[in-house]
Amino acid sequence: MNNNILFQTKIPLPKYRTKSKKTKKYTEVLCTLNTISKWYRYSKTKIKNDYKTILKELSVPEPTMQYDSILIEYRIIRHTKQNIDKDNVVFALKWLSDLLEELGYIKNDNVVNFSSFDTTYDLSAEETMLEIRVINSKNEW
Repeated sequence: MNNNILFQTKIPLPKYRTKSKKTKKYTEVLCTLNTISKWYRYSKTKIKNDYKTILKELSVPEPTMQYDSILIEYRIIRHTKQNIDKDNVVFALKWLSDLLEELGYIKNDNVVNFSSFDTTYDLSAEETMLEIRVINSKNEW
Protein backbone atom coordinates (compact mmCIF):
# COMPACT_ATOMS: atom_id res chain seq x y z
CA MET A 1 0.00 0.00 0.00
CA ASN A 2 1.21 3.46 -0.86
CA ASN A 3 1.87 5.45 2.34
CA ASN A 4 1.45 8.72 0.43
CA ILE A 5 -2.31 8.12 0.16
CA LEU A 6 -4.11 11.20 1.47
CA PHE A 7 -7.51 9.51 1.39
CA GLN A 8 -9.39 6.71 -0.34
CA THR A 9 -13.15 6.52 -0.77
CA LYS A 10 -16.01 5.72 -3.08
CA ILE A 11 -17.87 8.63 -4.62
CA PRO A 12 -21.06 8.77 -6.66
CA LEU A 13 -21.02 10.00 -10.23
CA PRO A 14 -22.81 13.27 -11.00
CA LYS A 15 -26.37 12.88 -12.25
CA TYR A 16 -29.12 14.95 -13.81
CA ARG A 17 -32.88 14.48 -13.60
CA THR A 18 -34.89 13.98 -16.74
CA LYS A 19 -38.57 13.41 -17.36
CA SER A 20 -39.59 10.59 -19.68
CA LYS A 21 -41.83 11.73 -22.51
CA LYS A 22 -43.42 8.30 -22.55
CA THR A 23 -44.05 7.61 -18.84
CA LYS A 24 -43.86 11.21 -17.52
CA LYS A 25 -41.71 9.93 -14.63
CA TYR A 26 -38.43 11.47 -13.52
CA THR A 27 -35.25 9.40 -13.60
CA GLU A 28 -31.64 10.15 -12.82
CA VAL A 29 -29.07 9.78 -15.60
CA LEU A 30 -25.28 9.83 -15.20
CA CYS A 31 -23.48 12.95 -16.44
CA THR A 32 -20.96 11.46 -18.84
CA LEU A 33 -19.49 12.36 -22.19
CA ASN A 34 -22.14 10.14 -23.78
CA THR A 35 -24.99 12.15 -22.25
CA ILE A 36 -23.44 15.62 -22.49
CA SER A 37 -25.87 16.93 -25.12
CA LYS A 38 -28.77 16.40 -22.72
CA TRP A 39 -27.49 18.42 -19.76
CA TYR A 40 -24.37 20.50 -20.41
CA ARG A 41 -25.84 23.62 -22.00
CA TYR A 42 -28.62 24.30 -19.48
CA SER A 43 -27.67 22.55 -16.26
CA LYS A 44 -23.87 22.27 -16.06
CA THR A 45 -23.30 24.85 -13.30
CA LYS A 46 -26.09 23.54 -11.05
CA ILE A 47 -25.04 19.91 -11.51
CA LYS A 48 -21.38 20.80 -10.84
CA ASN A 49 -22.15 22.81 -7.69
CA ASP A 50 -24.53 20.16 -6.33
CA TYR A 51 -21.95 17.46 -7.02
CA LYS A 52 -19.13 19.32 -5.27
CA THR A 53 -21.40 19.87 -2.25
CA ILE A 54 -22.16 16.14 -2.09
CA LEU A 55 -18.46 15.27 -2.28
CA LYS A 56 -17.55 17.80 0.41
CA GLU A 57 -20.27 16.64 2.78
CA LEU A 58 -19.93 12.88 2.30
CA SER A 59 -16.53 11.88 0.98
CA VAL A 60 -13.69 14.40 0.87
CA PRO A 61 -11.97 15.20 4.17
CA GLU A 62 -10.45 18.59 4.95
CA PRO A 63 -6.75 18.74 4.04
CA THR A 64 -4.07 18.83 6.69
CA MET A 65 -1.67 20.70 4.40
CA GLN A 66 -1.25 21.93 0.82
CA TYR A 67 0.57 19.66 -1.65
CA ASP A 68 2.71 20.49 -4.67
CA SER A 69 1.13 17.78 -6.80
CA ILE A 70 -1.42 15.01 -6.41
CA LEU A 71 -2.43 11.90 -8.30
CA ILE A 72 -6.02 10.70 -8.43
CA GLU A 73 -6.25 6.98 -9.09
CA TYR A 74 -9.72 5.82 -10.01
CA ARG A 75 -11.80 2.93 -11.17
CA ILE A 76 -15.46 2.67 -12.02
CA ILE A 77 -17.56 0.29 -9.97
CA ARG A 78 -20.63 -0.58 -12.06
CA HIS A 79 -23.88 -1.78 -10.53
CA THR A 80 -25.04 -3.14 -13.91
CA LYS A 81 -23.29 -5.01 -16.71
CA GLN A 82 -23.67 -1.98 -19.01
CA ASN A 83 -20.23 -0.67 -19.88
CA ILE A 84 -18.94 2.88 -19.34
CA ASP A 85 -15.63 3.83 -20.89
CA LYS A 86 -13.07 5.08 -18.35
CA ASP A 87 -12.85 8.50 -20.00
CA ASN A 88 -16.61 9.06 -19.81
CA VAL A 89 -16.32 10.01 -16.14
CA VAL A 90 -14.12 13.02 -16.92
CA PHE A 91 -16.64 15.50 -15.47
CA ALA A 92 -16.65 13.76 -12.09
CA LEU A 93 -12.84 13.82 -12.06
CA LYS A 94 -12.63 17.46 -13.17
CA TRP A 95 -15.12 18.60 -10.55
CA LEU A 96 -13.33 16.53 -7.89
CA SER A 97 -10.02 18.22 -8.76
CA ASP A 98 -11.77 21.63 -8.66
CA LEU A 99 -13.01 20.80 -5.16
CA LEU A 100 -9.54 19.70 -4.03
CA GLU A 101 -8.25 23.11 -5.14
CA GLU A 102 -11.11 24.93 -3.34
CA LEU A 103 -10.44 22.98 -0.14
CA GLY A 104 -6.73 23.80 -0.25
CA TYR A 105 -5.17 20.44 -1.12
CA ILE A 106 -3.39 22.19 -4.02
CA LYS A 107 -2.90 25.78 -5.18
CA ASN A 108 -4.00 25.08 -8.74
CA ASP A 109 -5.71 22.05 -10.23
CA ASN A 110 -3.23 21.93 -13.12
CA VAL A 111 -0.94 19.85 -10.83
CA VAL A 112 -3.47 17.00 -10.63
CA ASN A 113 -2.68 13.80 -12.54
CA PHE A 114 -5.01 10.89 -13.17
CA SER A 115 -4.51 7.16 -13.43
CA SER A 116 -7.34 4.78 -14.32
CA PHE A 117 -7.82 1.14 -13.47
CA ASP A 118 -10.12 -1.45 -14.99
CA THR A 119 -13.83 -1.27 -14.23
CA THR A 120 -15.17 -3.69 -11.63
CA TYR A 121 -18.74 -4.88 -11.21
CA ASP A 122 -20.78 -5.04 -8.02
CA LEU A 123 -24.28 -6.05 -9.04
CA SER A 124 -25.45 -5.71 -5.42
CA ALA A 125 -24.57 -2.00 -5.32
CA GLU A 126 -27.35 0.58 -5.59
CA GLU A 127 -25.58 2.79 -8.10
CA THR A 128 -22.45 3.20 -10.17
CA MET A 129 -19.60 4.70 -8.15
CA LEU A 130 -16.01 5.80 -8.58
CA GLU A 131 -13.47 4.40 -6.21
CA ILE A 132 -10.70 6.94 -5.82
CA ARG A 133 -7.35 7.26 -4.11
CA VAL A 134 -5.86 10.71 -3.76
CA ILE A 135 -2.09 10.44 -3.46
CA ASN A 136 0.66 12.95 -2.73
CA SER A 137 2.64 12.14 -5.85
CA LYS A 138 4.07 13.83 -8.89
CA ASN A 139 4.09 12.33 -12.38
CA GLU A 140 6.81 13.57 -14.68
CA TRP A 141 7.24 13.13 -18.38
